[in-house]
Amino acid sequence: MTWTTPTQASNWTRKALDQEDLDAAYPVIEIESGVTLEAAPGLKPRDLRLLKYAEAYQAAWMAAQVDVATRMDVDQVVQDGIQYSKGDPDAHVLAPLAARCLRKLSWRRSRSTQALTPAQAAARRGVMPPGTVDGTEEWLDDQQLWEPL
Repeated sequence: MTWTTPTQASNWTRKALDQEDLDAAYPVIEIESGVTLEAAPGLKPRDLRLLKYAEAYQAAWMAAQVDVATRMDVDQVVQDGIQYSKGDPDAHVLAPLAARCLRKLSWRRSRSTQALTPAQAAARRGVMPPGTVDGTEEWLDDQQLWEPL
């Protein structure tokens, strides 16, 4: 079982792909995305669509490669005065369009957070801020005089 069907993958990539091609691409997408088909019911429609695209592009790319499974990973090659350095650490095993799809998955995007006010933070933790309960004056360091040890 795979994320997409051979018909869909062939239509999107304009390459003749069969189930064997998708079966070969599926584990690569699982490794890179960190998600399996069992999680599909809980995923957002956009994420499902991106996983289908990623698998289709990976299958088409892998079918055109000489030998993806047993390649040796190198960072730089120099031969006869010509130098090659790969820009992406996964360039020899992951299709460029598949990588782009995987980067857009909701759990891969960066998230910014708004800072909480002290009152919001205390409410989230279930803690009363200092000075709101009698007998907590020792917590109010800003109202105590400094004394050397």
